[in-house]
Amino acid sequence: MTFTEQKGDVFDFTDTHALVHCISADFSMSGGIAVPIARKFNLRPALQSIANKTIGQLLPFPSCQYVNGVLNLISKKYVYQKPTYPNLYSALVSMRKCIEDNDIEKIVMPYIGCGIDRLSWHLVRKLILTSMHDLDLKIVAVYL
Repeated sequence: MTFTEQKGDVFDFTDTHALVHCISADFSMSGGIAVPIARKFNLRPALQSIANKTIGQLLPFPSCQYVNGVLNLISKKYVYQKPTYPNLYSALVSMRKCIEDNDIEKIVMPYIGCGIDRLSWHLVRKLILTSMHDLDLKIVAVYL
Protein backbone atom coordinates (compact mmCIF):
# COMPACT_ATOMS: atom_id res chain seq x y z
CA MET A 1 0.00 0.00 0.00
CA THR A 2 1.10 3.52 -0.67
CA PHE A 3 -0.49 6.39 1.20
CA THR A 4 -0.05 10.03 0.27
CA GLU A 5 -1.64 13.23 1.46
CA GLN A 6 -1.85 16.28 -0.73
CA LYS A 7 -3.64 19.56 -1.07
CA GLY A 8 -6.25 19.68 -3.79
CA ASP A 9 -9.71 18.59 -4.86
CA VAL A 10 -10.87 14.96 -4.67
CA PHE A 11 -12.82 15.44 -7.90
CA ASP A 12 -9.53 15.91 -9.79
CA PHE A 13 -8.84 12.19 -9.23
CA THR A 14 -12.20 10.60 -9.98
CA ASP A 15 -11.30 9.59 -13.55
CA THR A 16 -8.54 7.30 -12.25
CA HIS A 17 -9.43 6.53 -8.61
CA ALA A 18 -12.46 5.21 -6.76
CA LEU A 19 -13.76 7.94 -4.47
CA VAL A 20 -14.24 7.20 -0.75
CA HIS A 21 -16.50 9.18 1.58
CA CYS A 22 -18.58 8.60 4.71
CA ILE A 23 -22.36 8.52 4.81
CA SER A 24 -25.07 7.50 7.24
CA ALA A 25 -27.17 4.36 6.80
CA ASP A 26 -30.19 6.59 6.11
CA PHE A 27 -28.18 7.88 3.08
CA SER A 28 -29.22 11.45 3.74
CA MET A 29 -26.00 12.89 2.27
CA SER A 30 -27.24 16.36 3.25
CA GLY A 31 -24.06 17.95 4.54
CA GLY A 32 -20.36 18.35 3.95
CA ILE A 33 -18.63 16.87 0.93
CA ALA A 34 -21.31 14.17 0.65
CA VAL A 35 -23.63 16.71 -1.03
CA PRO A 36 -21.51 17.36 -4.15
CA ILE A 37 -20.41 13.71 -4.30
CA ALA A 38 -24.04 12.52 -4.24
CA ARG A 39 -24.93 14.98 -7.01
CA LYS A 40 -21.96 14.28 -9.25
CA PHE A 41 -22.27 10.49 -9.05
CA ASN A 42 -26.09 10.28 -8.84
CA LEU A 43 -25.84 8.21 -5.66
CA ARG A 44 -29.30 8.64 -4.16
CA PRO A 45 -31.25 6.48 -6.65
CA ALA A 46 -28.62 3.72 -6.61
CA LEU A 47 -28.37 3.65 -2.82
CA GLN A 48 -32.16 3.83 -2.50
CA SER A 49 -32.49 0.69 -4.63
CA ILE A 50 -30.04 -1.12 -2.33
CA ALA A 51 -31.77 0.20 0.80
CA ASN A 52 -35.17 -0.96 -0.44
CA LYS A 53 -33.84 -4.51 -0.24
CA THR A 54 -32.93 -4.21 3.44
CA ILE A 55 -35.11 -4.34 6.53
CA GLY A 56 -36.10 -0.90 7.77
CA GLN A 57 -34.97 0.87 4.61
CA LEU A 58 -31.47 1.37 6.01
CA LEU A 59 -28.26 0.19 4.45
CA PRO A 60 -26.30 -2.30 6.55
CA PHE A 61 -24.38 -0.56 9.29
CA PRO A 62 -21.45 -0.43 9.41
CA SER A 63 -20.57 -1.39 5.88
CA CYS A 64 -19.37 -0.13 2.54
CA GLN A 65 -21.39 0.05 -0.66
CA TYR A 66 -19.54 0.44 -3.99
CA VAL A 67 -21.82 2.39 -6.32
CA ASN A 68 -21.05 4.40 -9.47
CA GLY A 69 -17.30 4.44 -8.75
CA VAL A 70 -17.81 5.60 -5.17
CA LEU A 71 -17.05 3.66 -1.99
CA ASN A 72 -19.75 4.79 0.43
CA LEU A 73 -18.50 4.12 3.96
CA ILE A 74 -21.49 3.77 6.23
CA SER A 75 -20.07 5.04 9.50
CA LYS A 76 -23.24 5.87 11.44
CA LYS A 77 -26.92 4.99 11.44
CA TYR A 78 -28.48 8.43 11.08
CA VAL A 79 -27.25 11.68 9.56
CA TYR A 80 -27.62 13.60 12.84
CA GLN A 81 -25.29 11.22 14.71
CA LYS A 82 -21.50 11.37 14.93
CA PRO A 83 -19.49 8.29 14.01
CA THR A 84 -17.29 6.55 16.55
CA TYR A 85 -13.78 5.33 15.84
CA PRO A 86 -14.82 1.67 16.23
CA ASN A 87 -17.69 2.17 13.77
CA LEU A 88 -15.42 3.91 11.27
CA TYR A 89 -12.87 1.11 11.61
CA SER A 90 -15.60 -1.48 10.94
CA ALA A 91 -16.66 0.46 7.85
CA LEU A 92 -13.01 0.54 6.69
CA VAL A 93 -12.77 -3.23 7.12
CA SER A 94 -15.93 -3.53 5.03
CA MET A 95 -14.39 -1.16 2.48
CA ARG A 96 -11.38 -3.46 2.27
CA LYS A 97 -13.70 -6.26 1.14
CA CYS A 98 -15.26 -3.97 -1.49
CA ILE A 99 -11.77 -3.09 -2.74
CA GLU A 100 -10.76 -6.74 -2.98
CA ASP A 101 -14.06 -7.88 -4.55
CA ASN A 102 -13.93 -5.15 -7.21
CA ASP A 103 -10.17 -5.25 -7.92
CA ILE A 104 -9.79 -1.57 -7.03
CA GLU A 105 -6.17 -0.40 -7.20
CA LYS A 106 -6.48 3.34 -6.49
CA ILE A 107 -8.69 5.30 -4.13
CA VAL A 108 -8.98 8.97 -3.28
CA MET A 109 -10.64 10.41 -0.22
CA PRO A 110 -11.10 13.64 1.64
CA TYR A 111 -10.10 13.53 5.30
CA ILE A 112 -12.97 11.12 5.99
CA GLY A 113 -14.91 11.59 9.20
CA CYS A 114 -13.01 14.78 9.99
CA GLY A 115 -15.22 17.49 8.52
CA ILE A 116 -18.69 17.81 9.96
CA ASP A 117 -18.24 14.49 11.79
CA ARG A 118 -15.32 15.99 13.77
CA LEU A 119 -13.09 12.96 14.15
CA SER A 120 -9.34 13.49 14.48
CA TRP A 121 -7.42 12.99 11.22
CA HIS A 122 -4.42 11.78 13.21
CA LEU A 123 -6.50 8.88 14.57
CA VAL A 124 -8.48 8.27 11.37
CA ARG A 125 -5.24 8.05 9.38
CA LYS A 126 -4.02 5.31 11.75
CA LEU A 127 -7.26 3.37 11.23
CA ILE A 128 -6.86 3.61 7.45
CA LEU A 129 -3.23 2.48 7.56
CA THR A 130 -4.04 -0.39 9.91
CA SER A 131 -6.99 -1.67 7.89
CA MET A 132 -5.36 -1.39 4.44
CA HIS A 133 -1.66 -2.01 5.20
CA ASP A 134 -1.17 -5.23 3.24
CA LEU A 135 -3.25 -4.42 0.15
CA ASP A 136 -1.77 -3.59 -3.25
CA LEU A 137 -3.49 -0.21 -3.17
CA LYS A 138 -2.67 3.42 -3.79
CA ILE A 139 -4.47 5.80 -1.44
CA VAL A 140 -4.54 9.56 -1.87
CA ALA A 141 -5.99 11.63 0.99
CA VAL A 142 -6.83 15.12 -0.19
CA TYR A 143 -7.22 18.20 1.97
CA LEU A 144 -8.15 21.78 1.12
